[in-house]
Amino acid sequence: AGRAAGADSRDRALTDRDLAPLRERGIPIRQRSRWFRAVSAVLTETQAAELRADPRVLSVRPVARLKRDRDGEAGDESEAGSGRAAARRDPRTTDPRALTGADYGAAWEQLEALGVPEMHKLGYSGRGVLVALFDTGFYKTHSSLSELDLVAERDFLCGDGNVQHTEGDECGTRNADNHGTYAWSALGGFAPGIHIGAAYRASFALARTEDVDREVHLEEDHYIAALEWADSLGADIVSTSLGYRVFDDGTYTPEQLDGATIPISIAASIAVERGILVVTAMGNSGAGTSTLIAPADGIGVAAIGATDFAGNVASFSSRGPTGDGRTKPDLLAHGVYTSCATASTPQAFSRVGGTSLATPLVAGLAALLLEAHPDWDPETLLAALRAAGDRAASISNTHGWGVPDGVAAHGAGGARLRIAGARWSDATGEEVFPDWGDSARIAVRIRNDGSASSPEGSIRMSDPTSLLVFPDTSAFALARLAPGESDSLVIPVMIPDGSGFALSHLFLSIRTGEKTVVRKARLPITSPYALRRFDAEIDAAGAVRIEWKVDPGAEIPPGTSFSYRILREGEDGIRVPIHDAALDWWVDEIADRPPGEGRFLYFLEVIFAAGLYVRQEGPRTIEIGTPVETALEQPFPNPILLRQGRTLAIPVAWAREGTPAVGIYDPLGRRIRTLRGDDPGPGYSLIRWDMKDDRNRAVPAGVYQIRLPGGKSARAVVVR
Repeated sequence: AGRAAGADSRDRALTDRDLAPLRERGIPIRQRSRWFRAVSAVLTETQAAELRADPRVLSVRPVARLKRDRDGEAGDESEAGSGRAAARRDPRTTDPRALTGADYGAAWEQLEALGVPEMHKLGYSGRGVLVALFDTGFYKTHSSLSELDLVAERDFLCGDGNVQHTEGDECGTRNADNHGTYAWSALGGFAPGIHIGAAYRASFALARTEDVDREVHLEEDHYIAALEWADSLGADIVSTSLGYRVFDDGTYTPEQLDGATIPISIAASIAVERGILVVTAMGNSGAGTSTLIAPADGIGVAAIGATDFAGNVASFSSRGPTGDGRTKPDLLAHGVYTSCATASTPQAFSRVGGTSLATPLVAGLAALLLEAHPDWDPETLLAALRAAGDRAASISNTHGWGVPDGVAAHGAGGARLRIAGARWSDATGEEVFPDWGDSARIAVRIRNDGSASSPEGSIRMSDPTSLLVFPDTSAFALARLAPGESDSLVIPVMIPDGSGFALSHLFLSIRTGEKTVVRKARLPITSPYALRRFDAEIDAAGAVRIEWKVDPGAEIPPGTSFSYRILREGEDGIRVPIHDAALDWWVDEIADRPPGEGRFLYFLEVIFAAGLYVRQEGPRTIEIGTPVETALEQPFPNPILLRQGRTLAIPVAWAREGTPAVGIYDPLGRRIRTLRGDDPGPGYSLIRWDMKDDRNRAVPAGVYQIRLPGGKSARAVVVR
């Protein structure tokens, strides 16, 4: 059992007498459970009826269909590394204090949010902690995993001791290794300069409990058997992104997710009682009431939701409460574009999304804390993580206690210097976007979020991409900061001509007294987008018409990716994505119908570099009340002769607040002009069109469509 528990009656093995009802009937046993005093087996209906009638059998029930908490990859895989995680002589393999900011590679943001790099600087890396992972399979020969301390493995599907797919393996394919590889590498991968896991010096036990390649019913007894196996090994932490609600005989209701009904949840709770911290995914079913999956409802289990890089709860992250009213999730971590290894080649890395990726990050942080506090039991450990959450003062079934700060959970108080903001600026302090060959300034604000004042110190800059050139002296003085106080500094920098500069991650090494912390400032890209229009208006039918026009710039920097999304926020404060797409030069519009009446806010987010940078426009506020009637009458003169000075009159009967507006669409259906009336509020407006588009160019002859928000339209024929 785990560190805080000893043997109890659940450790007694099943005897021949216990198993006699099955053996007498020649029924093969598939899995045994000491904890439940039960076994699993494949039965015919006749055998099931006979066993139910046998007085030695307490009950017979069907097992569940297990579902993986499925995730989607975001972005292309990349090849990196030389084929081995690191040479054993590398001091970073044994001393986490030797790691630099650049060593973390793409994993920096997801770990910094949890305070993991600071825990590494304190000397913690998970050493002496045994973490068990249950998943679909694991690519053990990946360069970031092959040097880790793997102490045990078991395939509960094939019944052997190898959790990686091999040629001739009838229990799955190579693809089955992907999901487990994601999770294991996020927790413990080690490839300096490319990717670092939170607890790369922990010991690991790997269990394969699910087949994803065939239509087979994978039973909860595999998971329960793996829990008992992990317990027998003395595991301290179990990290798993498996869960389910769908069964052969139906679906569990929210009320049954009470921690005391579903066998897999009961088993997870037993593991916690026996001294094992069980860290599990909330699921990817999104907003709603009680959308979580089992065993996230287990008593004492740490259920993990997902955030994006900006700290917002991911739209797909499941919500609580449990069936008995407990708040879920417990904690959050990055689950959008999370850096991890993949099983395609020994050097492949990617960014993947889902609560499955947030879960091992928290499990890795828990391993660091358990290394620092080996006497902590699961209850104490989870309580420390919750208390250190950034939403601990306002817990909810959307975000739980929030994203935990490892250093705060560890109990290391004092000053905590963080970057509160970083941007390009000119000599006057105004925001600018430099280009290649420019001399520029970087304005950085440092804030003390700790409980004590920080002494005077210094800040030194470094750029792992080598795209920025700093002055000869790159150390800057930092004033003494009281708790909550900020200081600003301006860093001169040169961007070499022709460097291909697109993005910059500036590392700041902050030294105060004997303490040094490393922070990473994220700067906006060059050639930013230009927002031409972002409007939200309600139409007569009660729908909201959202229109936008964005130009990402004539020259998009190399290697820079753009996308965007539209979000709606209701009075409950939850933002729901209602539209997303890749970004090119575009003009677009959608109609949204909010759920009921009330006040709604709309936001446009432009997303750069796989979610690392998000710039937000809005909000645009809409009050949804009783629908009103708005009419569009026939424009005149129609047809209209295209001649200098001629205008088309468009009559609009406007029966609500706001200024009437119409859209002009060319014969190909493209919006070319938006026109507004002069008088706001209900009434009659005559809107005139000067026969030009948004660029002040005369339109050619043809049939044009005029539309009101909501779909009412009229046609105008333009002739020469």
